[in-house]
Amino acid sequence: GNSLPSEGIKDILVAAGIGVFQTSALIGDWNIMISRLRDGDEVPNKAIAIFDAPGLAPEPGLDINYPGIQIVVRGEPNGYVDTHKKCRDIRDVLLGRPSETRGGDVWASVTMTGDIMPLGYDDNERPEFSMNFQLIIHQGDLSAPWRDPT
Repeated sequence: GNSLPSEGIKDILVAAGIGVFQTSALIGDWNIMISRLRDGDEVPNKAIAIFDAPGLAPEPGLDINYPGIQIVVRGEPNGYVDTHKKCRDIRDVLLGRPSETRGGDVWASVTMTGDIMPLGYDDNERPEFSMNFQLIIHQGDLSAPWRDPT
């Protein structure tokens, strides 16, 4: 594809008002991160981490990929109910989206594998949940009889 699935998911969540994405100053209510769940004095408790995951095997002869996405959501200490609500909001924004073009690729489908999974609490009594999504992405032009890296 022309972009990482995690980048596209981040863009969708930011556009939907789910959270903010800041590469330098980690500010805002729900902080969206890619590929890591940061922690520390400068990092808000409320965090949404988006990870690229293996998904299913890509089509060998067509530019169709089936990447996975894992999203881990961390809330305020003892904020189980609010954190679960944020997970439901994320699920409702992503699940069953209509086909759309993102970065030159066609995102044909977003489904879930399972539902919202509680992970328990971290060492600071913050609830964590995990969600796994399955994407179908048509990479660029599908007219060629082989995979085209452009």
